[in-house]
Amino acid sequence: MINKNLRISAVATMIGLSGSLGTFASASGVSVHTNERNLAPSVSSWSRSNGADVNGDGTIRLQDRDDASASTDVAVSSSRSGDYALLVSFTRATGSGRNSDSIAGKPYLYGYLMDGRDILEYLQDDSMTHREGGDWGVSYGVFRIPSGTDNIRYFLNQGSRRGTSDAGREAWFYRPGLFITDSRSDAMDIVDAYERRLDDVEDALDGRSSNDDRYDNPNYGNGNCPNGYCDDGLTGPPVYSTGTLLKCPGRAAVFSVTGRRSIRLFPNEDTFYAWGYSFQDVRTISCATLDRFDMDGSWTYSRDSRLIKFTDSPAVYTLDNGRYLRGIPNEHTARAMYGSDWASRIRLLSPYERYNYVISHQHPNRY
Repeated sequence: MINKNLRISAVATMIGLSGSLGTFASASGVSVHTNERNLAPSVSSWSRSNGADVNGDGTIRLQDRDDASASTDVAVSSSRSGDYALLVSFTRATGSGRNSDSIAGKPYLYGYLMDGRDILEYLQDDSMTHREGGDWGVSYGVFRIPSGTDNIRYFLNQGSRRGTSDAGREAWFYRPGLFITDSRSDAMDIVDAYERRLDDVEDALDGRSSNDDRYDNPNYGNGNCPNGYCDDGLTGPPVYSTGTLLKCPGRAAVFSVTGRRSIRLFPNEDTFYAWGYSFQDVRTISCATLDRFDMDGSWTYSRDSRLIKFTDSPAVYTLDNGRYLRGIPNEHTARAMYGSDWASRIRLLSPYERYNYVISHQHPNRY
């Protein structure tokens, strides 16, 4: 992706700044080159609880405890209202959680946008959960900062699910960053900078090299990859990160990237939202490029028979795939979906359990 000169205003943190403008480096020598400052403080100063360890190489490890976490607060100037907050980190799952389809054991990012002690918005998105199994990956979330925000609380958490054992699970984080940018595009430039260093992170922390052939492309990582990908021109389609959403002009179908050369279809809008996605995140590429990918089937989803409600809010949600909550807009819609006894399906949860889920697109009105 073409490098940009990003305009980032200096924002003081409550407990100090880390990194320097233009680059920030780790104890093990891996640097992420950007044109802005990482506002998250050094990991050694983060608050930690219940099995959260900071290691000499700069990694944070959460292990064997559902409530293990690390967190920090960053002050936000009122002048940044309307700008974008990026939470990003290298992440890895090891032990019993690394190959599971469940969230259990997976590292994920979470946060609050706050006005004093009041929470204005919960920061959660599918891209904030680790998806690369036992390999290092990049987890991130980008959010518009609403008026009144004076603080961002940033969490590093380990996923849990009822009925699963937490024994032997480890969630790893490396170089957690918090950036404030003028646009979503600027934030995604920073994510690209992280992804370009994945090989170096694996080499530094695991002593092994990636087999990802995108790094064989001479343009990869030097700013000469158009539209954020590197096209080898010979062996297959352009390289996109797993989970990237793609479509092409004139076709309604939307796909997600599942591998180096494969994409999977969302057969309908309901399935798309059941996985927590937003259409604003879909990239449009040429149909000729899209057709170079191999088809990897179609996405399906499962919907829990119970409805979810948190005790601090009147909102009622459906639960898809064990994680994604979709609001039911009114009682008419609830009756149309579940019948006159819909209220008997509601399961009440504590507000503190909200971080286990991701809020997705609300259901349309039904009468």
